[in-house]
Amino acid sequence: MASVDNLGDQKIKYYNYADLENFFNYMRAKRRNRVSKRIERKRISGKKIKFNYRLLVHDIIKDGDQYVMVGEAFYPKYSSSSGYTSYTGAHTNFSYPGNYGMYFVGYRYTHAVVVGFNDKGEVLWDNSFEIDNVLSYNLDQFVHVDSNEERIVLLYLYENEIRTKIIKGNEVLEGESAENIQLSFDDDKLRNESMGIESLEPWYKNNFYAYGTQNIKNEKDTGVKLNRRVFYVNKVRYK
Repeated sequence: MASVDNLGDQKIKYYNYADLENFFNYMRAKRRNRVSKRIERKRISGKKIKFNYRLLVHDIIKDGDQYVMVGEAFYPKYSSSSGYTSYTGAHTNFSYPGNYGMYFVGYRYTHAVVVGFNDKGEVLWDNSFEIDNVLSYNLDQFVHVDSNEERIVLLYLYENEIRTKIIKGNEVLEGESAENIQLSFDDDKLRNESMGIESLEPWYKNNFYAYGTQNIKNEKDTGVKLNRRVFYVNKVRYK
């Protein structure tokens, strides 16, 4: 965090990920304990603590007398491609295994870190929000914030589910939960094997809208096609 005066002089404060109380909470308990012990050993020995996380940082949110920063941690994911190459000649016919190298499959999101600062750039509190199994070919903002004086709701949409977590400073008021996007008919069944586009966006005040495409199957309702592809828009408000 930096303050810049009228002459352009800057006073910058740096915060290590290891200084945050809840940054590593997205990890499983055993892995988190191993990381905590490694941090403690380095502190005792006076060694520098380094973590290489990529963060997609959102615009700062003014919330009362504090400033809230949200950043989503991600890493590029690659996969390898291999197969067999065949060769046919005048007197020979054979195949041999080949490795065609690595290719990019998307950005894997791990969690969002939420930090509250005062007007001097000092950390007041921090929290985190697990982002489960999100893989996106585009580097986009997933997590959105609905905040007031009593709580902060963190929410994102993935695979037809709106996933939420409610925090207040360092506290977790309600752990991660999920609710499916509402379908038009009671007997509609979403065909998850062919998910289309989807996104959650801020709308007005504390309202959001979710939109996307869905492949739906309905075997019971009369007057409804057995299989249909729809484009939906849903208003979302957390209560």
